Amino acid sequence: MQVRAATTAVDVDGNGKHAIVVRNTGVSPPQLMIGRYANGQFAFTQTSDPGAAYRVVALADLDGNGKADLVFMNTTQFPTADVRVWPDFQSAGERLWRAVKPAWDVQAVADFDGDGQIDLVWRYLAPDPRDTGVSYIWFNTGVTAPVVRKRGGAPIAVPSNWTLLGTGDFNSDGAADMVYVSPQNQIRVLMATGARTCANYVSATIANGYSPVKVADFLGSTRGDVLVRNAGTGQNHLISMDARGVVLPPFVGNPDDPNASCTSTSQTLASTEVALPSADPTWSFYAAGDFNGDGRYDIAWKKPDGTLQVWLMTADPAQPIIVDNAGSAPSGFDVIQSGDNGPAAQFDVRVANGYSLGKFPPGKTVHVWSAANPFTQMLSSWSGDAATLLNEPSEWHTSFIMPGRGVNLTANLTTAPVTLQSTTFTGVTTRAKPVYYYFPSNPRGIILFLHGTGGDATFISKVETSPLVMAAVQQGFGVVSADAEEAVAGDLNNDGAIHWDTSVSANNIDFGNWNALLAAFQAQGAFTANTPKYAVGMSNGGSFSIALGALSAFGSAASFPQLRFAAVASYCSQGATPFAQNTTTPTAWFMCANDDNSEVSNTTAQSNYNIAKGRGIAAIFDLHPASPLYDQRFARVSGVSSSASAAIAGQFRTAGMVNADGYFSITSSQLSAQIAATPGAFPAYIALNATQRNDVQDQAHAMMATHQFYSDWAQRTLNFFKNPQTAQ
Repeated sequence: MQVRAATTAVDVDGNGKHAIVVRNTGVSPPQLMIGRYANGQFAFTQTSDPGAAYRVVALADLDGNGKADLVFMNTTQFPTADVRVWPDFQSAGERLWRAVKPAWDVQAVADFDGDGQIDLVWRYLAPDPRDTGVSYIWFNTGVTAPVVRKRGGAPIAVPSNWTLLGTGDFNSDGAADMVYVSPQNQIRVLMATGARTCANYVSATIANGYSPVKVADFLGSTRGDVLVRNAGTGQNHLISMDARGVVLPPFVGNPDDPNASCTSTSQTLASTEVALPSADPTWSFYAAGDFNGDGRYDIAWKKPDGTLQVWLMTADPAQPIIVDNAGSAPSGFDVIQSGDNGPAAQFDVRVANGYSLGKFPPGKTVHVWSAANPFTQMLSSWSGDAATLLNEPSEWHTSFIMPGRGVNLTANLTTAPVTLQSTTFTGVTTRAKPVYYYFPSNPRGIILFLHGTGGDATFISKVETSPLVMAAVQQGFGVVSADAEEAVAGDLNNDGAIHWDTSVSANNIDFGNWNALLAAFQAQGAFTANTPKYAVGMSNGGSFSIALGALSAFGSAASFPQLRFAAVASYCSQGATPFAQNTTTPTAWFMCANDDNSEVSNTTAQSNYNIAKGRGIAAIFDLHPASPLYDQRFARVSGVSSSASAAIAGQFRTAGMVNADGYFSITSSQLSAQIAATPGAFPAYIALNATQRNDVQDQAHAMMATHQFYSDWAQRTLNFFKNPQTAQ
């Protein structure tokens, strides 16, 4: 039996010729079109679309009548979503097939058990380290619910970004085999074995400079070939694998176990490589399918102006029939990937009220940002056809793993500015210290905001702090920030730094000041003795937060009756280990993955977390990762326009500070040094005032994940405060 795995084109008419199916979800309602090839041209015509509530997941001939069916998922349902089918693309025969979590994505379509029925491979794309990247097959039984079995899987989070490229029948046994490609371009094949099981084989390694594009039967052998491309030169090759005669190992697990893994083997699959013509490097792969019905898969390339060029494959792969102008790709439409999602396939990420970096291949980690003004607006929710895939669905900046389709997201924003009041207080000394605060009526809790070394009470109104303040007030918390004693008195202990005293001494002036300030606010009726208190601090302020949380476990606590905390959070500081050994207060360690402060140890922070957690204290430890630079990032700074932000970002890129994936490739100290050494290279930055320049660098440091407070986990911090036993 010949296995014809659907790729980017399918037979919708039952005539043995493949058509290209495209969809535009950026319009309302979405539009679906079918592109048929005839007389050297693709003609795209509109067909019925299931609607905005649905995501098309596959094109597959499920009923065996020779015509593809439309398979789609209801994205409005949670925690499971209905998967429905339109036989032959006709809504009249709509049926429910099965329900699945919306984080699953179809990434291959073929007959995997040789029973003549087309099956679907689903891959888990949610940010769950237990399951991300795992694959399950829905073995088609006709119109009844499918039989579900595990079929391998490989991690998809950076850096272990394995691609499920597609399928072929490399031993010609009638059952499709799955092709994975590792980040090092190693091809692995999960060969289908009896009773819906599999064996894991190593095959060819793709040459340096080349990337995998598609698996399809380009040579007409019925087995399948891997199309690889050098994007820099436009060169194209086919890797043909041949497993005929290979004796597959017996399956060692229980074939009735739906979670069984493939049998491993040390055998390799033989392969040969043949050259195809080169294609202009500016062209992008568009689709593959048997457009003329001759038994060989053909290739459609898309030129920058949208014109399609078709290569009709022949017996000599080096000499395809080239149709230079085969029509135009519809603007705004994405090709529906019916499985076989190779990294050369790039899909748009469109964000309303926010930003993305454009096009991405399946399996790529994609960052998106809301356009919320950090001083006046906050994210209320994300919506759209990938909202269920988001790693941090309640944060203004989040990420997801790119599925094999275009993505549309909307950042729903709400206006929620907070007008802070200010005063001064003396506390237990005679020095006047500034205080900034806001207390709603009957607050659910009071959050102390604690600045870092060399800082002051204005920390509460900084670019990255303000979103946490707005979110806290919106959820009913009161907020307050004050200067450390040394911020007004100077270096009292002669240690060369201006910071909080983190000792648990009864003589701690900063403890005494906070105790007096909170008592004064309570006496004024801002809150009651039963109102919970919380603390969040940056760097030395984080250490002070941990000290405040631990204070109740020490004898000196009697001197400071106001300082009892329901939970505390430290950003970019490990705190003192004795506090982790004694605290009874839930504690969060939110660290920076690339922290470059010599006094900060992420290793010690994790050790302190383990100590507290091991003692039964509710705790979180996590490393904030780096994120890419986008043009509008610096417009978060007050007074910096979007155009000025884009100019600054462009000058940073031109100076070689940013790598090809959009991440800063330098350290925070190198950033400052390079600007100081060559200020003429950064005119947009130099044109800012001193405060703006500092804030721009703070934004860069947040993206680098160096020693900088960040608002990316504002909701996560508040969730921990509200319910530390369950928040993660």
